[in-house]
Amino acid sequence: METNNVFRLNLKTGSAENYVDPDELFEHCLEKNIIGVGWSVDEPVNSIEEWIKEGEKKYNSRSFIRAANNMNRIEEDDLIWIRNHGTYYLCRAEGKAKIEYDKEHDLFCVVQVCIARIGTMEKIPAKIRNSFISRSAIQRVYSNTDYNEIELISKLLYNNHIKKGEKYSLSNKKVENPVKLLQSETIEEILGLYLQEQEYYIFSGTNKLSTQTYEYVAVNKDEPHEKIYTQVKTGGATININEFKNILDNEKDSKLYYYAEEKSNEVASSDYSNRCKYISPDVLNEFIKAHRKIVPEYVNELFDLIDNQSKSES
Repeated sequence: METNNVFRLNLKTGSAENYVDPDELFEHCLEKNIIGVGWSVDEPVNSIEEWIKEGEKKYNSRSFIRAANNMNRIEEDDLIWIRNHGTYYLCRAEGKAKIEYDKEHDLFCVVQVCIARIGTMEKIPAKIRNSFISRSAIQRVYSNTDYNEIELISKLLYNNHIKKGEKYSLSNKKVENPVKLLQSETIEEILGLYLQEQEYYIFSGTNKLSTQTYEYVAVNKDEPHEKIYTQVKTGGATININEFKNILDNEKDSKLYYYAEEKSNEVASSDYSNRCKYISPDVLNEFIKAHRKIVPEYVNELFDLIDNQSKSES
């Protein structure tokens, strides 16, 4: 399977002197099957290289350089995520970006695309959703595993939602455990559901605190002194038990529940091993299969897509 890049693009105007209503811009792009960015320059240019050169003079801005370079990196069949009012779309590039100045819509560099409407945020992988937090115009969205999970998930979703046009050919490599395709943010969500099914309650205020030691804290419904600290490691990353030493030493009833692709020998051989529980990909895989009604919609769709792909290949 050919490897393609995945991008996220904020389709909006940033020009104060030539403001364009975001909804009008979005509808124009859907109608013309294009996406792009602004940053017009004063001198006539015929290539992206010339645009970058003139833009550096005019804007002297890292934001412009990042946007221009990323637009220049787009190749045919790359995937670009866009959104409007909480609805997400996935675009398949039909070629490289080109200079095509549209003053009315504040577009200067555009890509011709085929656009599939994917849906609202519950259908979208967490890492894709979170990539839109950044104010940058366009950025790459990278995978964490050898499966190139962001690319694969994007292609599966595109194939499932595109109404007309060519679909992506997918790898024949069988995905033994779809959980390994999920990003850390999604694993955190699934682990939270797993803990609640085990009758632990999550303190929502502990989620995404300034500390990076743990993801969030849960409490035993029947034993409120028993706190569960959680850690998620994806893409072959391993846990460092020393990061939890202070917590485990000072909170004698506390425990560590951690997810990783492999069980940690460091944790298993530590003084805290009897207070640490390893949650494997197989455990969450079985949990998802048994609780399809409560897991995020895009996780269900991913499992269905992979299952259907496996059936079609057999």
